[in-house]
Amino acid sequence: MTKTTLRPDRGVGQDCNTETTGSTAAEALKLIELGMSPLPVPYGEKRPIITGWPALRIGKNDVADHFNSSRQNIGVILGVNGVADIDLDCPEAIAAAGGLMPTTQFIFGRDSTPRTHRFYWLDSGIKSVRFTDPVDRTVLVELRCEKSDGGVGLQTIVPPSMHPSGERIRYDSCGCPAKVKAAEKFDGKWVVITNDETLTAEDVALAYKGGAIIEACFRRMKQTGLEVRPMFHWAPRRIEAHVKLCVLALQVQRTAEIRSGLPWTRIAHLLGTLKAVRYVAERQTIVQRTKIGPELAGLLKKLGISAPKQVMAVIEAAEAPTTS
Repeated sequence: MTKTTLRPDRGVGQDCNTETTGSTAAEALKLIELGMSPLPVPYGEKRPIITGWPALRIGKNDVADHFNSSRQNIGVILGVNGVADIDLDCPEAIAAAGGLMPTTQFIFGRDSTPRTHRFYWLDSGIKSVRFTDPVDRTVLVELRCEKSDGGVGLQTIVPPSMHPSGERIRYDSCGCPAKVKAAEKFDGKWVVITNDETLTAEDVALAYKGGAIIEACFRRMKQTGLEVRPMFHWAPRRIEAHVKLCVLALQVQRTAEIRSGLPWTRIAHLLGTLKAVRYVAERQTIVQRTKIGPELAGLLKKLGISAPKQVMAVIEAAEAPTTS
């Protein structure tokens, strides 16, 4: 296999549209120098008629055998060496391409619809993608490279071919296609890869989203303060009981926040001010709560917790046994 070397621009800004005798053959030679695979197509047509054309690779020495008439169209086999064609099928796409797409020097179209095709070099092939209007299903933009099965089998007719409409296809810029790295092909897209070929694209997407939901739940659990460490258990039933108690504690915390409308740090601070104080006087022990302020009283009411009594307990001291 020979290595293709991409040549520099061959006339950007110059008039590189020719219609003289033999110009198709000359154009084929230029395309080969750029690293592309030209293909003869009947004049005024878009489809090649050569059997097995996807496997056809015309070299410089073969040009005269395939391009021997001035009334011929010429196509470029897509996917070979990573060449791709961005086919812009609506005025909005043509207008947006200049500002949104990478700059390339290989652009062509017709007099009525100039700049509708933009060629790029990809460092590896990519399956073709078609974008359609969601309402009337007309094609808006098409990335044309490899077939849906990843093989070579698509081509685009290029200047100086004659379009079936009777218009000449002309260059707007006839330099070298821009190189685009493989990663840049997926800008703005999520790419999910699986080794299970039995799954449909929808199944893979749903499975990925399901995993994302689980990961989001774990992030929320971390953010909400669920603490399961330190854990000093090794038996499975003790570990399970420990985790369940931690989840139950988190549920109590979240319920308190929802009912009170306060963050847990504030709730814990207010509840921490309510204490039981023990007094020992002569033969009695008295347990009395601290004073409940308005904010704490409101919190207890929202939580549905009854305020403890002022005097919580009075314990009489036991009499010492007498000896005889």
